[in-house]
Amino acid sequence: MVCSAAPVLLLAMTLPLGQGQTGGESGQQLDQESGAGESVPVSVYVQLYFSITLTGLSLTAECSVTRKGCSYCACLSGYQWNASVCSHHRPCQTPLKHRPCGCLVFGPAEAGYCQLLPPVPAALSLNSWLQTPGDTLNLTRLTSQETTNLNWFLWPTGSPSPILLQAGTRVSLTSSRDRAVLSIVNISHKWAREYVCCFEARGFRWELHQMVRVPLQVTDVAGLPDQLSVSCATSPGFQLSCCIPSAHLSYTASWSPRDGNEASLFNTPDSQCFVLAVQRCPAADTTYTCDLQSPGLSPLRAAVSVTVIQDGDTTCPEDSSAVAWNVTKAGHVAQAPCPGKRRGMVKRPCRPEGVWGPIHSSCTDTGLLALLLRAWLLRAGPGWPVDEVSQILAQLPEQAVVVTSPTDLLALVGTMTILAKVVADARIQLNSSALEPPLQAQIPRHSLAPLGHNGTNVSVTSLVLRKLDHLLPSNYGQGLGDSIYATPGLVLAISITAGGQVFNQGEVIMDFGDTDGSPHCVFWDHDPFQGKGGWSEAGCQVQAASASPTTQCICRHLTAFSILMSGHTVPKNPTLEMLSQVGLGASILALLVCLGVYRLVWRFVVRNKVAYLRHTALLNMVLCLLAADTCFLGAPLLPPGPHSPLCLAAAFLCHFLYLATFFWMLAQALMLAHQLLFVFHQLSKHRGFSLMVFLGYLYPMGFAGVALGLYLPRGQYLGEGACWLDKKGGALYTFVGPVLAIVGVNGLVLTVAVLKLLRPSLSEGPQVEKHQALLGVIKALLVLTPIFGLIWGLGLATLLEEVSIVPHYVFTVLNTSQGVFILLFGCLMDRKVQEALRKHFCRTQPPSSLKAEGSVTTTNP
Repeated sequence: MVCSAAPVLLLAMTLPLGQGQTGGESGQQLDQESGAGESVPVSVYVQLYFSITLTGLSLTAECSVTRKGCSYCACLSGYQWNASVCSHHRPCQTPLKHRPCGCLVFGPAEAGYCQLLPPVPAALSLNSWLQTPGDTLNLTRLTSQETTNLNWFLWPTGSPSPILLQAGTRVSLTSSRDRAVLSIVNISHKWAREYVCCFEARGFRWELHQMVRVPLQVTDVAGLPDQLSVSCATSPGFQLSCCIPSAHLSYTASWSPRDGNEASLFNTPDSQCFVLAVQRCPAADTTYTCDLQSPGLSPLRAAVSVTVIQDGDTTCPEDSSAVAWNVTKAGHVAQAPCPGKRRGMVKRPCRPEGVWGPIHSSCTDTGLLALLLRAWLLRAGPGWPVDEVSQILAQLPEQAVVVTSPTDLLALVGTMTILAKVVADARIQLNSSALEPPLQAQIPRHSLAPLGHNGTNVSVTSLVLRKLDHLLPSNYGQGLGDSIYATPGLVLAISITAGGQVFNQGEVIMDFGDTDGSPHCVFWDHDPFQGKGGWSEAGCQVQAASASPTTQCICRHLTAFSILMSGHTVPKNPTLEMLSQVGLGASILALLVCLGVYRLVWRFVVRNKVAYLRHTALLNMVLCLLAADTCFLGAPLLPPGPHSPLCLAAAFLCHFLYLATFFWMLAQALMLAHQLLFVFHQLSKHRGFSLMVFLGYLYPMGFAGVALGLYLPRGQYLGEGACWLDKKGGALYTFVGPVLAIVGVNGLVLTVAVLKLLRPSLSEGPQVEKHQALLGVIKALLVLTPIFGLIWGLGLATLLEEVSIVPHYVFTVLNTSQGVFILLFGCLMDRKVQEALRKHFCRTQPPSSLKAEGSVTTTNP
C-alpha cells in the first residue's frame, strides 16, 4: 500500500546584520533596538513531499479495557511477553488453560507489546512412554541454552492450575547446566498425570508439557460386590459392577457369561464402572468375569461369585435399615456401597442360623480422604508446604465434625501424622492457637539429652484430638480387663524427630485436668487384638499433681496417649491397705500357732480314721493358706505387669493355693457326708486320704491352669498394677466361682449331717469316739462355712457397680483373718485338741500340792 504525506518542516537559522546592508527604516530601527553586531533568528517554512510503502501489518496482542481504565492484554499465538515485562505485571485471572506469561494487566498509562517467540530452547524426554508400576519415573529436560528459575509441576486432571513438585519421600530433583531430571520412585497410576517443566531462557519464560501414562494393576480393579447371593423368587434381576480408577489410558470391558444381558459404562469424577445388568437369574451358582483390555497391555480381570438361593436354604430376610439388605443365603456376607458422600463398602454377615450379624463398615468421608491425599502428596513431593500446611490445618476442624467411624478417625489421624512430618522436614513455624489448651504436656529436658549432640535439630510435634469415645473400639489390654471405661474425649499424639530419625524413648508428663473415678493412663497399642489395636497402660502411670487437684500421667515412651476412667473401681486409700497388711500378718501368725499346736497334739487327736482324715484335711488347709498369705503379702514388692515372670508366678501360686484351701475344706465336708450316709460302705484310711489329696490339689491346679491359659493371651489375667487376678475381666471369677460353689456344697452337707445326727437309726449309730470326731467336723463346718460364705459373698459384692465403701472394709477385715478363724474354730475349739493340750502341759508341769507334800515328808521322817 502507498500513502502520500506532506509534512511541514520548520527550519530556523541565524543571519548577521551590519551597516553595509540595506533595509530602510525598518532595518535601522531593528539595529537600534537590538544593537550592532547581533544576529536575528529567521524562521523558514519548507514543505517536503515524500512517500512510504507498507508491506505488512501484524497484531501481537489483544486487550480489553475495564471500567477502571486497566487493560487485560493477552499475547496472540507465536508471541509472548518477555520475562522482564512478566515480572513487573500481575497475570490476568483467566479461566483459560495456563500459559507462561500469556495475559497481563496494564495500568491506564501503561503500554506494551508481545514479542515474537524464538524456537524452543529445550526438550523433554521420558525413560519410557509407558511406565511400569513400581518402577522409577525419569523425566529429563535437555537444553543448550543457559536457563534460570527451573520448576517442575504436576497438573491433576480437572485442576485449573498445576501443583509444584519438590523433593520429598517419592520425588527427587537434580539439575546441571544442560540437564535437569525429575525422578519419582515406586510409580503407580496415581502419578499418571501431565507434567510441566517451567524455566527462563533467552529472555522468555518457557513451559514444556509431557503426559505420563501408567497402566493399572489387578489390585486396582474392584468387582462390586465380590460375592452375591440372590433369590430368584424375590429379585430375578441384579447388577454387577467392575470399577477402575480414572486413568489416561482407555480401557474396554467385556463380561462373561453375557447371555444377552446389557452392559453399560458409568463414569464418576474419579472412577469408571462397567455395569452388567442381569435380567434373569441363572439356574445355578455362577461366577461372572469382567475382562478389562487396553491396547498393548496385559488384560485385567475381576470375578464376582453369584450364589443362587434354592428352596429350603436358610436365609436372612430383607432389612431396610440405613442400607437396604437383600435376602442373603446363610453363611454369606451381604455387601453394599457406602451411602452419601462416603467411599468404601459396608458388609453384613448372614449367620448359619439365618440371623443377621453386625454391620462392618469401611466407609470414609470423601472430604477426609481428599485431605489425606493432599497431605500424602505434600509429603511425597507435590505442593507448597509453607502455604498448604496451614490451609489443611484450617480445614481440619470442619472435617473433624463428620468423623463418625474408626476409618474416618484413621484418615484424620493419618493426615495429622503426615502433616507433622512435613512440618518437621520443611522446618515450618506454625502460628500458636489463641485458646488455652485443653491438655498440657511437658517433656523433661533430661529425656531429650541424648538427642542434643553435634548440633542435631530436634523437632517436637504434638496433636490433641477431641471426642474419641464413640469412635475407638473398646479393646483393653493387659491389666484393664473387660470393664467399660470412658475417656475425657482427649487423645494426645506426640512425635519427636532428630536428624530425620524418629525418637520413641522420650518421657512425657501430661495433665488431663480434674477427673472423676479411678483413672488409668493409657496409650493406643496397634499390635494386640489381631492388629486391631487396643488401650494399654504399659510404661504409663498415674500420679496426683503437686499444685492442683488434677490427674497427671507419666509415660516413658511416645505415641498416642489418653486417660481411661472406670466408674466402679475399688477405692484405694491407706486405711484399707493398712487393714489388709495387718490382717494378713495376724492370719499368718495364727496359722503358725496352729501348726505348733498340731505338732504337740497330733498323736493324741488322730486315733481313729474319721479324726485322722478330718485333721489331715485341716492341716493341709493350714499349710495352703499359710503359703498363700505369705505369697500374697510379698507380691506388692515384685514389679507388676505381664512381662514380669515373678509377678505372673506369684499370681498363679496365690490363685492355686487359695483354691486348694477351699477344696480341702470341701474334702473335709464330703468325708463327713460319706461317713454319715454310707455307714456300711466305709473307705479305708489310705484310700480316703488319696481321694482327698486328689480333690484338694489336682482340682485347684486345673482351675488355675485353665485361667492362666485362657486369660493371659487376652491381656486379662493380671489385675491393674498388682500381682493378682484381674477383677475387671473373667480371671477373678475362676476363683470366686469355685469358692462360692464350695461354700454352697458345704452348707448342703451340713444340713444333711445335722438332720442325720438328730434322727439316727439303731443300726447306723456310730461308735462313741467316732461320733465325737464327726461332731467336731460338724462344729467346725457350722462356724467356718457361714463365715467363708459371708466373706466371699462380700467379695462378689465389691465387684458390682455402685457399691459403697462399707463392703470393702468388711471384706478386707474378714478375708485377711481366715487364718485366725481356722485356728479358733477348726483347731482350738475341738475337744480332743483341748484334752491333748491339757494332758501335755499337765504332764510337763506337776501340780504345786504334790510338791508341798514331798517337802513335808523329807523334813519330818
